Amino acid sequence: MTALLARLLGRMPVGWLQLTHNKGRLASALAGVAFANVLVFVQIGIMGSLNQTTREAYGFLNADIMISAEDANTLTEGSNVARQWMLTALADPGITQGAALYVGNLQWKQAGHDTTLQVMAIDTARMSFLTPRIARKSEVLLLPDVAILDLKTRGMDPDQLAGIRPHSPLQVEVTGRTLNFANTFEGGVGFAADGYVIASAQTFLRLFPKRQPGAGRRLW
Repeated sequence: MTALLARLLGRMPVGWLQLTHNKGRLASALAGVAFANVLVFVQIGIMGSLNQTTREAYGFLNADIMISAEDANTLTEGSNVARQWMLTALADPGITQGAALYVGNLQWKQAGHDTTLQVMAIDTARMSFLTPRIARKSEVLLLPDVAILDLKTRGMDPDQLAGIRPHSPLQVEVTGRTLNFANTFEGGVGFAADGYVIASAQTFLRLFPKRQPGAGRRLW
């Protein structure tokens, strides 16, 4: 290699000779640089996955404007928004309709492990605020204690998920109530929850009895 570089450069490759003079040091230096590069790419991967999971839930919604609390950095953070803000916005002639969005985390105790589900709920008369791929499955939400489960929920049996149908719902016990998963959709897992659930506002308020009907995010 030294002779080849000398012919290509037309001079003695001093830099190359310094690098290869002590092969042990060269190997250590290369390993250190490689390890640093691996750490950088791992951090970039974590940052990308965090950003993706933060944006994931917004992809389920079909709205132009959302009002959230001042202390909210993501969809699941921050205080609730009073109903009066929706009424104020609806007074604007540029706003055609609005709806309250309810978001909460639900703990589902399965055999051997617990699953955290992020529940997103909206009034059954405002299902147009959901994306078409979810809205077309939302008829089942007209029934009480019925929801749609994320196909990508972490820790779920694929065969069990595949068997969920409106005529053969999956019944689970959560917060002392029986919840029926009557349909599925493709969502995604994240850092805050193992999967998503779409429900009606009425079912949500039964699952979270301490939440007030007038407190939620607002969509337009």
